[in-house]
Order: sequence, then C-alpha cells, then structure tokens
Amino acid sequence: MRKRDFNFDTIAAKVISPSNYVLLGEKYQSDVFVAAFSTTQNPEILIGKYDSVKNTLSEVYDSVNVSKGMGKYEILTDKEGIFSYQGVIKLKTPGSNETQQYPFQSEYIVAKPSLVVSPDQMNVFYIGPKNPVSISVPGVASENITATITGSGNRITKVANGKYEVKLSNNSPRNVDVKVSARMPNGETRSMGAMGFIVKRLPTPYAEVGTVSNQMKTLPKAQILAYSTVKAKYDNSFPFQGLPLNVVKYKIDVFRSGVGGYSKPVNGKNIPQDAKTYFNTLRRGDIIYFTGIKARDATGAQIPLNDVAIKVR
Repeated sequence: MRKRDFNFDTIAAKVISPSNYVLLGEKYQSDVFVAAFSTTQNPEILIGKYDSVKNTLSEVYDSVNVSKGMGKYEILTDKEGIFSYQGVIKLKTPGSNETQQYPFQSEYIVAKPSLVVSPDQMNVFYIGPKNPVSISVPGVASENITATITGSGNRITKVANGKYEVKLSNNSPRNVDVKVSARMPNGETRSMGAMGFIVKRLPTPYAEVGTVSNQMKTLPKAQILAYSTVKAKYDNSFPFQGLPLNVVKYKIDVFRSGVGGYSKPVNGKNIPQDAKTYFNTLRRGDIIYFTGIKARDATGAQIPLNDVAIKVR
C-alpha cells in the first residue's frame, strides 16, 4: 500500500491521555487522532459542543495543534473537579475535497496534591524497631513516589508498593518529618508535602515468672515446680509484641523462716537445674525471690526490671 492510499474498513477518532487524574496546577494532556491516520495529512481538530444530529460542532471553544497527523490537546488546570470535553476531527478524503468529521469525547479529574502517610501500628515512631508506614499520593503510581525522613542517621526504606519501614538512630530528635515527592508525567519532580511524627524510646518492660510479675503471689508447690524461665514482656498496649526482648541475668534467693536457704546468680533466662532440685524441698511459707533481673531490648541496651516474689502455699 502506498502512503497516499487510505482504503480503511473503519476509521474512528481516539483520545489517549497518559493520565485522566491530574493534580491541581499541572497540565492535562491527551493525544487526539483518527485511529487510521496518515502522517502526510494534518486533520483539523476542534474542541466544542458537538451536535450529534448535524454531526458538527454548534459551538467551538478551542483548537488542537496537529503535527504529522496527530493532535496534542493541552489545558492548564486551575480548579478541582471532573471535567469533560468533546470535539470533532475534520479530515479530507484523498482524491476529493470532501471533508469527513469524526466526533470524540473524554474526561479527566483534577485534584489537589494530597499526601497520605499512615503509621501501620501506632501514631508515633519508636527507636529500636522497624516502624511500618504506608505512603501514597492519590493519582501517582507507587513507583513514582520517593520518601525521605529527617534526623541524622534515620532511614526510611521501601519494602513493597506503598509500604515502607522507618529505622531511627539512637540519637534521633524527638520530632521527625517524613517528606514525600513524586515524579510527574512530564518527568518533573514535585514535592507532595511532609508529615510530622513524635519519636519515643521503647517502653520499660516487666519481668514475669509463670503468672507472677509485680506483686507477690502465693502458689502451690506443684505450680512453682512447673516454671522453667524468667520472662521479660511489654504491656499488651505496646504494638510491637514480637520485638527481641530477652532476660540476660538475674539472681534467685529462697528464704525459709526469714533465713536464706538457697542463693545463686544466673546468666540467661532459664531456671537452672540445681535450683529446680532445691525447689523440690520447698515448704509452706517459703519465699522465692527473683532479683537483679536485666533484659536486652531491640536497641541492645540492658534494661533493669522489677523483682518477682513467690510464696509457697
């Protein structure tokens, strides 16, 4: 087929836009053309009010620049909302002066730039754990979003589409900002704003032996013998229950009638076998003290915990 031959079974107007969702202040762009078009003939493309009965425009609002058969429609946005437009493509039939008109219509959405930064489990960032954060900008693909965080040594890392993790340094300031920018369809990078967060240190955990923590409990000997470890725990309100938190040392003392009968410093969380052996000799009224308990948290620091006391029933 020669370039001047136009023997098409179907010919239709097309409107193609990189995005029908436009941020306020940005340009809406679309390609407007006849599907089977020729680069040797530039059609006339008009924007206006289309009369379907007469197959023409009853009002003309604008025209479209055309190059090599393709029109590129641009309009600067200045307010929010859903906007539609229509028009016609006028194309001369090869070999005659007859002009064919092909109607088209499309719409686009204009919205203010908006930033959504949502902490996934809490409304603050904690020093120590990897804080999960969801970040999105309506109308912008995840791969075109870049996030940074203020504070020397602080890091924010993308782990999946829209999902990030924030890791704070031990010297992080009390307040930090997550800043987000986005790459626009024209290749420019635009700031989407920032959101501030309060930085907190990890809460103080507590020690627990079996079901006993801060207050002395009186328990039967059989129940005491079933206990095998000294645990460190966070309050149930703390969102990061799975963080590393291990007892590294403590001391066991057993008193009978106010007199010490057994005493031993212990490394680690487990109750040693010789202590369990001594527990077999426990009598009613004996008291077991777990003191000097220290646990290592996610920052690597050793945290002193509460004492635990158990009285034999």
